[in-house]
Amino acid sequence: NRKTLKCWTAQLENAVRVRVRFNKKATENEYTKFKDTVEIHTSVTTALQKEKGFLYFDVLVSLRPKYEFEATRTTVSIGTGFDGLAMWDWVQYPHCLVVAETGQGKSVFVRYLLLGLFTSQTQVWLVDGKMVDYYAYRDKFDRYISNEVSNIEQVLEFVHEFRLAMLERQQKLKTLGLTNFADEPSMNSRILILEEYIVLLDYMNKKQREAFEEDIRAILLLGRAMGFDVLVTMQRGDTAYIKGAMRDNFMCRVLLGSFSDTSSRMMFDTPLKSLEVGKAWIQQGDRIEVTAIPYYGSLDLPEKH
Repeated sequence: NRKTLKCWTAQLENAVRVRVRFNKKATENEYTKFKDTVEIHTSVTTALQKEKGFLYFDVLVSLRPKYEFEATRTTVSIGTGFDGLAMWDWVQYPHCLVVAETGQGKSVFVRYLLLGLFTSQTQVWLVDGKMVDYYAYRDKFDRYISNEVSNIEQVLEFVHEFRLAMLERQQKLKTLGLTNFADEPSMNSRILILEEYIVLLDYMNKKQREAFEEDIRAILLLGRAMGFDVLVTMQRGDTAYIKGAMRDNFMCRVLLGSFSDTSSRMMFDTPLKSLEVGKAWIQQGDRIEVTAIPYYGSLDLPEKH
């Protein structure tokens, strides 16, 4: 449209940052077209971000994962971003939804996250959907249960116990005159991992599924202030299993490797470019970035840790 623009670039460790501003008023769609044109001739680009009248995005050049992990009372590393380790802060961005098709790195991502959590005081409860990746390490979890047809009622009770523990903490916080667990140093986080969420639901009849989803909704709504969070993994983004209202409570979303437009739209409301195995799109709040996930073959902590 005969519009000129100002453009600056800066070399980051793993990317080139592009800042751009049209001299005449332009819509965000026009900025997006500019970014997409750059992507055609370069590599994967991140989502547009706003800063002081400019829009900027990063062009992925070379993103190598760091073979290290970190965890605090309220955060854990979830990959290597452009500026170093990317951290999931579940106080600011509660609950995490992980989607990856077969062979795209879901198990590697979860292993990496767990290695960090196991170095912290966070309690980890796991519902093991397939008894493949984590059964041999079941003793490492604070609570563990496998998903089988014969014990689906025990799985439901397991999740319900997590909800009841959350409500117990809510009462304790009220007694202390507090509204957030982070204000009480003696309280640690608890994370419930539902591995292979779709598989879990497919084992349930209608009544069981309704009870299960009621517990999950309650945790999603109240868990943030209590320090009780849910991490769900799925092989595909499917609104039949994670409905819009429920999805919106997952403030950290991870989409790994190669994926369909359907999964991308379900996760981020927009189609993103597929990545190679070992890379992931991660959104926390309004920020979407690319991260690289280091490969660890087991849940045994490396010697240096």
